[in-house]
Amino acid sequence: MEKGKQLGPSPLPKRDEFLSQMVALANRVSMPEIVEDVEEMDDTITNDDEKKLLRLLNQNDFSEAFFVARRLVAQGEDWAAEYLEQARLGLD
Repeated sequence: MEKGKQLGPSPLPKRDEFLSQMVALANRVSMPEIVEDVEEMDDTITNDDEKKLLRLLNQNDFSEAFFVARRLVAQGEDWAAEYLEQARLGLD
C-alpha cells in the first residue's frame, strides 16, 4: 500500500451533511428579527452565502451563522473564515 493514500470514502461529504443538519437545527431554534435588508446595506456583495451570513450576524443569530460559515470553510470557501470567527465570538 502506498504511503499517503486514503482508505475508504472521503469524510468531507459526511462533514458537509452534518454541518447542513446543524444549520437546519439552528434555524429551527433561532428567533428571527426584522433587520435592515443586507442588500440595502451593501450593494457590492453578490454572493448569496455571504449575504445570508451578514443577515444572520446582524440578527444576532450566531449559532446558525457559525454552522453556515463552518460548512462553507469546510467546502474550501476561505473567505467565510472571517464570518466563522465573528459568529464564534458572538456565541461567547
